[in-house]
Amino acid sequence: MKELSLLERLLKLPAATRVRTLYEAIPFADREKYASKIMDPAIKPLRNDMAVCGPAYTVADSFMSFEMLEDRRKAGHVIVIQTSGCPGTFVGDFMRELASRDGALGIVTDGYVTHAACLAGKELPIFAKGSRIPFAGYKMKGTMQTAISCGGVIVNPGDFIIGNLDGVLVLTPQEAESLVEKGQWFAKVVGALIGKYMDKGIRYTEAPGVREYWVHKSSGSKNEDEFYREWCEKYGE
Repeated sequence: MKELSLLERLLKLPAATRVRTLYEAIPFADREKYASKIMDPAIKPLRNDMAVCGPAYTVADSFMSFEMLEDRRKAGHVIVIQTSGCPGTFVGDFMRELASRDGALGIVTDGYVTHAACLAGKELPIFAKGSRIPFAGYKMKGTMQTAISCGGVIVNPGDFIIGNLDGVLVLTPQEAESLVEKGQWFAKVVGALIGKYMDKGIRYTEAPGVREYWVHKSSGSKNEDEFYREWCEKYGE
């Protein structure tokens, strides 16, 4: 059987809860370190059900460049745009169409978009601080696939961008690899708690193992993914 890629495994986590699931997989001792991996909460999807997940293709320009439009490396990547506080917009419906045709998985910017109603009605997920009328401008040469700062987070080419209505998380491939397996156990716990117990009238606090879990959760005496795995083996089947 073909081994699933990291992206395929991330996409198996439910889109609506993917960001929170991965965050829940972070050991308590590491939560402070991961705080610097969360983009400015003002950056939101244009439609509530939009979710983005994939490696970053970075753009360091506030102005749209012809060179970037020609670049085919966007395929299979999330376009992440550093606007450096530029008040103009970078992404409009034409830019979305080009990105979609080139195989991009989504667009994330710490600036603004235009044609917002059109963008929100299409399938390509787009995250931004909001919408405005003026366009930032154009140039021929661009700066792509270099380290940028977007939404207060350093993003390197190939970092994984995971976003939904909860926010946008930036993970190195190594961090994503570490968290995705732990996140799968958390998702299994939530599904089993609801489907096997709470849907049958059992209160959350009365489900087996929950009190023990909270002892570890409040004291930090055991990494959560260890408990998730143990709980699934004992109570989740």
